[in-house]
Amino acid sequence: SGLVGSEMCIRDRAYSVGGRPDPVLDTHTSAYIACGFRKLRTGYSGSAIRVRRSSDNSEQDIGFDATGDLDESALTTFVGANNGFITKWYDQSGNSEDMVQTTASAQPKIVDSGSVLKTNSRPHMLFDGTDDFLMNASTSFGTAVTFFSIQHITSWKGAGAGNSVFISDDAGEYVLVSDDGAGSSAYFVAGTPSTYINGTTMS
Repeated sequence: SGLVGSEMCIRDRAYSVGGRPDPVLDTHTSAYIACGFRKLRTGYSGSAIRVRRSSDNSEQDIGFDATGDLDESALTTFVGANNGFITKWYDQSGNSEDMVQTTASAQPKIVDSGSVLKTNSRPHMLFDGTDDFLMNASTSFGTAVTFFSIQHITSWKGAGAGNSVFISDDAGEYVLVSDDGAGSSAYFVAGTPSTYINGTTMS
């Protein structure tokens, strides 16, 4: 199924956020990986993403504008009337745990024919539902973690027909997120017997 996403945060313990008066990592400082299309930490001075344009496969880092959002002007100036694909999603936690994809055919899209892809006026990246993904080959948590993500599944293939895996490791542990197309989401965690439907434990 197709998938869009805009932010991801992995922490060593859970927390809740009510509103966004300040970048979230200014208050909650223990994130192990934190990637987003807006600045998540005031002191972060790096880029948001690295983008490849389809016209000549050149790449460029794209940062944030004065309000801390993705610099869409710089993005569209670089990509032009072409397509733009994310090759790296920079980690803003300070741990340099960037999410990377070096294979062009597996890179998620962020610009389509010169226009930034958006949902509710916010930029997102689009995974094609076939082979697109970003990965971090070095991360080993070694302990329980909490994973937060903003995402939307754009098409549903049905149970067992290519559902969306959000986070996985080489040991076969993963969190699988699926949607039945009718407002219900299911979360399956490999290695445990628990299945959650809209946050309620079902097994």
